[in-house]
Amino acid sequence: MNNFGRIRKVGSQALPGPVRQVDQRLDLTGVEIPFSLILCKATLARMEAGKILEVRLQDREALQDLLLILTRSGEQVLAWQLHQVDCYLWVRKALKSPGPGEGIPGGDDPAGR
Repeated sequence: MNNFGRIRKVGSQALPGPVRQVDQRLDLTGVEIPFSLILCKATLARMEAGKILEVRLQDREALQDLLLILTRSGEQVLAWQLHQVDCYLWVRKALKSPGPGEGIPGGDDPAGR
């Protein structure tokens, strides 16, 4: 079995800050950019609105990219943590798809027109 985006459904457990439960976990340890970004977005696309995804990864650059991409796409980042080796991110699937300019800081047109 390879380590290419393992997905597990889980129940309630003790979680950080505003996170009360996790609906799915995505383990991206060992998965490199851009595959980690693609797998995270694909997993969220298959989830129901309002559900919470926990993402585990080891690439801090991928974490930074995910935070930016998820925010811009309208997903709600609930919390993230950095540990010595692993990084964790909790994100709630958006209730609706963002319209033009929604979720993107700085205006209606990402091209700046």
